[in-house]
Amino acid sequence: MDRCDLGKLFNGYCVSYCTVAPTQLLATQYFKQYSVGFIVGWLFLSHQIGSALGAYLPGLLYNETGNYNLSFYCSIIFLVGASILNILIPEPNEAKKIQKINLNQSHTTN
Repeated sequence: MDRCDLGKLFNGYCVSYCTVAPTQLLATQYFKQYSVGFIVGWLFLSHQIGSALGAYLPGLLYNETGNYNLSFYCSIIFLVGASILNILIPEPNEAKKIQKINLNQSHTTN
């Protein structure tokens, strides 16, 4: 087994077990009242659409501009935006607390 084969093995392991399982766990924690298969299916669909656009749009911009600078700058903007949105997502336990507080407030106002 050469270095290239080890890299492929390691990359396949990380992609399969280091990202898929936590994503499914988070989906089940946030969307317990919905079908997990439905939610995970939408996650994977959106991931595939993003992957397709991530391959197509930089090529299109390269054909128009002759370099990848605009693609690189757009990817930085998307990365910063995604990071901010990720920080704003409440933890699953905090989301439950907020939901309970909202339910209690709605019952006290009625």
